[in-house]
Amino acid sequence: MRRIGACWFAFMAVLSAGCIAEDLTLIVFQNQQAEEGCVIPSGVEAAFLSTGLLDLSGERGYVVSPVLQNGASVDEISPNQNVVLVSGADVELRVASTARSIEVVTMLAAMQQHLRTHYFSASIVGGGSAGVAFPAIDVDQVRVLRDLLGDESVPLVARIEVFGVIDGSRDVRTPPFDYPITVCEGCLVEDLGACNAIDLEVVIKQGGACNIFQDQPVSCCDNGDMRVCPAPPPAMM
Repeated sequence: MRRIGACWFAFMAVLSAGCIAEDLTLIVFQNQQAEEGCVIPSGVEAAFLSTGLLDLSGERGYVVSPVLQNGASVDEISPNQNVVLVSGADVELRVASTARSIEVVTMLAAMQQHLRTHYFSASIVGGGSAGVAFPAIDVDQVRVLRDLLGDESVPLVARIEVFGVIDGSRDVRTPPFDYPITVCEGCLVEDLGACNAIDLEVVIKQGGACNIFQDQPVSCCDNGDMRVCPAPPPAMM
């Protein structure tokens, strides 16, 4: 009986450890819609984007802005327990559902341009959440994609895994979060012509909050040999 009791106690201890490990899971909840100034909301009730669009016209990558959740419970007695310190994210560009997407990702992999690790920091208390921002497609990848695609529009998938430590010692990593991004050239740019000839009634589109060449249209104009994006208000020219 004693041996059975000891085994039962050990079995229950393993089950309890398993439950605790599950509570400590760090997850990517959704990709937040960034606010003005590339401010990333930390609440899971905020507006979010289910897909992305990147115009390769600009020398900027696609900035993904996920909200992360710490699934560990908050400790009222020791509030510094179960704190996750996020240190970065691994991003892999993967194929979407088209033959051209398969070709492009295959070429990226051959050039070792499909994998990236980006480092940043965030602190998330037990039961809390935090909004972060980092490149899903970086500047070097933009240049390669521009050369590969020309004027084509191709869907890709950014597989994201955020990593860090909990309580300063145990490694944690989110389950993979797949975020579709369509890349193109010129698809978001509205060309207004000469900057000094913009009609006074034209509404200048400002583009995305973290990168003016992603997700939202941006109005551009020509000031001599220089393109200006977003275009200045007509009254300023």
